[in-house]
Amino acid sequence: MCRHAECPGLDSALQQVATAADPAAVAAEHGIALVDGRVRVIIELAPGASLPADAPLAVEAQYEHLVQALVAPEQLCPLAADPAIARIRLPFPRAPNPRSPAGPALP
Repeated sequence: MCRHAECPGLDSALQQVATAADPAAVAAEHGIALVDGRVRVIIELAPGASLPADAPLAVEAQYEHLVQALVAPEQLCPLAADPAIARIRLPFPRAPNPRSPAGPALP
């Protein structure tokens, strides 16, 4: 288990999930969906750094210094402590597309 001082690059909600006895319950309290027990996060790499080859995660997408990945809750603190990682945060919520026509409401 890690404390906030040990995971300075980890956002607070992720910090709570990472240190919880029941990460799934804490994730649900924060509205964080788990995918196969892992958290979808955005990893911001330090300037000039690349993702460590042995990083314990599944990369979903990458653009420049941003990596979208699935990470097991117990791996969040160790990953945040890596010098190549500047910050780990939740993805921003999707914004509605004002150009798409409004379709029928879903039940």
